[in-house]
Amino acid sequence: TTAGGANVSVSLVHATSTPALPGGALVLAAAAAACSAPAPSELPPASAGAFALVMRRGECSFDDKMALAAGAGAAVLVVADTLSYNSSAAGTPPALMELSDPCSVDCAEGEVVLNASRLDALSRQDVLNGLVAACGSRCAAGVCGLAGGVPPLPGARRACCAEDARLDMGITLPHPLPAAFLAPAAAHTLLSAATAEPIAAGAVIRFSQSGGGGGSKWDGSATQILAM
Repeated sequence: TTAGGANVSVSLVHATSTPALPGGALVLAAAAAACSAPAPSELPPASAGAFALVMRRGECSFDDKMALAAGAGAAVLVVADTLSYNSSAAGTPPALMELSDPCSVDCAEGEVVLNASRLDALSRQDVLNGLVAACGSRCAAGVCGLAGGVPPLPGARRACCAEDARLDMGITLPHPLPAAFLAPAAAHTLLSAATAEPIAAGAVIRFSQSGGGGGSKWDGSATQILAM
């Protein structure tokens, strides 16, 4: 996605315990933290209008994320299923990052060995967003994460296929915002669009129903434009 007006379409799952996803365009914002209030710099200016807030899965409940999104003034919560790492603090090199839940990847579904030079070429954000199409065509999620265990080679790491979860989030808070869940590959696509510069100058998201009983299957389109 570029700031010149390219479109990115992803499939998502509407949380059926929440109101219907809105029509029209919303400003797209992404929180860096999985379970704390977004920084003011991560939110659009009030003059930009209604916005959808993307938060990473993990570290707290969906209800907690809903409360944070509502507190930030969002109109929609989008939860992105990204891989969670224990060692994800700034300055931690990818070679030392460890998955919070080792079972969130399955090497039987696809794996690749990353040697030291390939690891050095990765940024923390690359690892957090997921390694796309890195571990073979058998990987249904299309995204891989760094696996633990004994390194196959000195200085190397295995990257294995992420779990391809498609969740209807069970939001239990009263009066929730509309909410949707993104599987790993879709999460990577949307987060890449949301974090591309200049987001404040016009990244927007549109929701459109793609079919399925009861309105539970939706497509989201993220569009970046130069001005709103």
